[in-house]
This record gives sequence, C-alpha cells and structure tokens, in this order.
Amino acid sequence: MTTLSQSEANVFGRALRFIRDARRMTLREASKASTISYQYLHNIEEGTRTGYSDRLVQQLQRAYRLPDRSLDDLLLRARVRSALAQRGVSPGDADAAWRMMEARLNELGTPINTNLAILVADILGTPQGMRVKEAV
Repeated sequence: MTTLSQSEANVFGRALRFIRDARRMTLREASKASTISYQYLHNIEEGTRTGYSDRLVQQLQRAYRLPDRSLDDLLLRARVRSALAQRGVSPGDADAAWRMMEARLNELGTPINTNLAILVADILGTPQGMRVKEAV
C-alpha cells in the first residue's frame, strides 16, 4: 500500500483528471473501465484518498489507458515528495531533490517519465516540437 501526503494526493488526483480530460473520458467511463466505483474514483481525483494498493494502480492504469509504468512513475514522484515533506523539506528543495534523483535514474538506464505535459502530448498525438502547457 502506497500512502501519499494530502498535498501529493491532490497533485496525483489532478494529474489523473487532466489525463482523463485529455482522453475525453467522463468519470463514469473511467469508473466503468477501471471497475472502481464512481464515488471512489471521484475521491481519488479530488485528492481525498491518500492510499493506493498495487491492484488499484493497475486498475487506474488500465482505465486511463496509460503507457506501461507511467502511472507508477507519477506515483513514485508523489511518494518521494511526500516522504520529503514529512521530513520538513521545503517544496522547492523537494523539487530539486526529485530532479537529481530522476537524472541519476536516467544515468543508470532506468528512465522515468513524470512530465505530465509530455505524457498528455503523447496521448493527444501532438507533433514533436509543439508544447502542451503542464497542468500540475
């Protein structure tokens, strides 16, 4: 079970809603595709649910039709930022720590993608060179 801080649960929920909107899916459609109740999914997108089981993550990944590991990558970012916030690290320092960790993982050949703008551009099929304004 992954548990996020309230602020990171809000960010994660907004990211899911942004992705769902990019896919032009209603919450009811996402609920049906994920087999997660409408209200529970609504609570996730609103950021009021802070705990995520592996099964729930798989259901979300399937419902939102996300590329392999992309939801895991977004959750990893949220978990790291939550852990840093619980230790009193400022949001700016948490961002810097995350960027360093992301760069190191890329150096090790384990690239992760937490750039929501790139993910949504891929979903929408936006041509290379065009930028999508990041929502989170």
